[in-house]
Amino acid sequence: IMVNSFLTVSEQVFILFILIAVGFVCGKTKLINETGSKAMTEIVLHFVTPCVIINAFQREFDVNMLIKLVVSAVCSALILLFSIIVAQLLFKKHNPDKASVYKFATVFSNCGFMSLPLQQALLGDEGVFFGATFVAMFNIYVWSYGLITMKGKSEKGATFKVLLNPGIIGTTIGIVLFLCSVTLPSIVAQPVGYMAALNTPVPMLIIGFYLSKAD
Repeated sequence: IMVNSFLTVSEQVFILFILIAVGFVCGKTKLINETGSKAMTEIVLHFVTPCVIINAFQREFDVNMLIKLVVSAVCSALILLFSIIVAQLLFKKHNPDKASVYKFATVFSNCGFMSLPLQQALLGDEGVFFGATFVAMFNIYVWSYGLITMKGKSEKGATFKVLLNPGIIGTTIGIVLFLCSVTLPSIVAQPVGYMAALNTPVPMLIIGFYLSKAD
């Protein structure tokens, strides 16, 4: 079973790397430029990711799934809190300006771009269902602790940025639909599904593009 799981993960990661390679080639050949990459990133963050989350929550209400969802949220919060403690201990003696960057990089991963496509490929909608919980917690931490770490103080309106973040909005809508067992009508569900389908290829192309610009 472990060997099969390893091969499955390896296969899916390899597929993602092929997509990254396409983005790399597009970057080197100027088919994707900085402006196009930024536009694609905005589309992924503001439309694709919320649609992926909403699509994953399109399921009949189940008490067991709700309990697992709460456990997932608590675990996500604790994992991020543990990462913050580790980062604080590791970099407390470093230059404050550099330390803030190191702390941020230690705590916050590229989970929105990399984890959701991988979870979708490996575990389907159920993987995204729980993965979306981590992304929601991630967004809460990044717009609170992350913002304070990088700026040295809480930014005015940061609370609204947390609440109005696309990931939080998508998760909130998804949870409400799940709790109420509401199935989106086909005319809405299909566009959401089409947008969600972009979650794997587009982020990988963007990552490939940025790798093409790296030294």
